Amino acid sequence: MMTTKSLLASGILCAGLTATQATAEPIKFEIDRTHSHIGFDVHHFGYSRTIGRFNDYAGIIMIDDKNPEGSSAEVTIKTASVDTNHKKRDDHLRNEDFFNVTKFPTMTFKSTAIKMMDEKRGQITGQFTMLGVTKPVTLNFQWTKDAPFPNPAYFGIRTVGFQAEGKIKRTDFGMNSFVGDPIGDEVSLSLYFDAIHCTGEAAKAPACSY
Repeated sequence: MMTTKSLLASGILCAGLTATQATAEPIKFEIDRTHSHIGFDVHHFGYSRTIGRFNDYAGIIMIDDKNPEGSSAEVTIKTASVDTNHKKRDDHLRNEDFFNVTKFPTMTFKSTAIKMMDEKRGQITGQFTMLGVTKPVTLNFQWTKDAPFPNPAYFGIRTVGFQAEGKIKRTDFGMNSFVGDPIGDEVSLSLYFDAIHCTGEAAKAPACSY
């Protein structure tokens, strides 16, 4: 039979464990460049939409398992990596008319708030910086999967899948060339990526040293 003293000690221990769990630090995940896409599309002359992507970027996601709205994300994109599958157009996009990559080699997104709509869907708002201009941008996102990666080469690495979409007006950031026709002002954004927890043996996974 437990004494009053032992009951008190057990209670203190349980309370301590609960407090530790409740204040657990968010877990660091990195964008898996081998399973990701950061893209955009915009109309040209009102015909079909021109589709592009960025090939060089890095991102950190801090996931709070106990409180998803306490999570955060930060992404840096190399503007010179813009790719619309057309060399002359890509060279033009890199000059002063558009991304001006020499003066502004990166774009960044740093989250400021996450609002969950249900267990898997939500909105992430953050400060987006392009061409030296910073403005708030909100993306709708879906948390698609959270499970160990099944490929043996990935050592059961914990992997979380996301997809997100949103829109910006490029003129809000000072990209004012050829607005309307031939090129639209509103740009649709699309992000699809796996986020991986590179720790322990799983750090040997190919995606952790891409």
